[in-house]
Amino acid sequence: MKSTKNQYLYIFFLISILILFFGFFKNQKSSETNTPLQANIENTQSTSVNKSVEYKSIYFYNKDNVRTDIYKYDGQNKNVIFTDADEKEKVTKVLGINNDKLFIVMSKDNVDNLYTVSLNSSGKKILTVSNFNKDNLELGSENIAYTEYSNAERSIGYKIFTINLSGKNKEEIANESLNPFNLLIDKKMLYYVVDRSNIFEIYSVELKNNNKNLIAELNQKPDDFYIYNNNIYYLNNNKLFAYNIESKINSEILEAKIESFINFNQYIFYTKDDKIFSMLDGKSSEITAGKYLIKIE
Repeated sequence: MKSTKNQYLYIFFLISILILFFGFFKNQKSSETNTPLQANIENTQSTSVNKSVEYKSIYFYNKDNVRTDIYKYDGQNKNVIFTDADEKEKVTKVLGINNDKLFIVMSKDNVDNLYTVSLNSSGKKILTVSNFNKDNLELGSENIAYTEYSNAERSIGYKIFTINLSGKNKEEIANESLNPFNLLIDKKMLYYVVDRSNIFEIYSVELKNNNKNLIAELNQKPDDFYIYNNNIYYLNNNKLFAYNIESKINSEILEAKIESFINFNQYIFYTKDDKIFSMLDGKSSEITAGKYLIKIE
């Protein structure tokens, strides 16, 4: 009787050990399976964001007190397409890239000259635009917009002109009594900002008939801006905001110290801490090193 009882106890003990071992093994296996799965989800999300950014090239430049280097990045390779390291004139403004040509202002002894640099060769060509303000010069797809001020016509004050990409066919587009700044031009429209006692008015002007409209009034200065999908994206104190033209709702998008940005399709490309990022739906992905964006294509 005692032996039988001991046998029962022994069997019960073995069964308990087996149950505990099986439970531990199952939990361990489950734990090992779930951890990589979570990592895979995160990696898939990150990879998905990167893969969905479809661009051919990113043009940007790095600048210090000595030189300006302009780069082209194709997603793998980064090449210098222009540098003023050995130039007597120095790059003081990068307008952009159009028709395989780089448009830049180079200056020496307070003389500003506008050049186009072919991306297919090392030559440069001067565009003669007298009395232009290099800080108020903007490249469009078909024209260049800039401002002039006439002391002889104080009642008119500042005029905005366009020329074609060869520096010819000068046309007056608009005039303002106050200095317009941050010009923005595309095929059909010209945009600019006027500061009226710290109310920053943004105007649009149709190039075909010079019709002018006030489209926004901001209570903070747009240091740079783009217009996309009825939204005005602008920088203020290195923070990125979006102002909806219809609803007049102003939203802060990025608090980080943004150095430059460009709207490209549904994405926002921006630079921060000398790195280039793309952002979609509030999620950012680092692309490569770079300080100031010029163009995305």
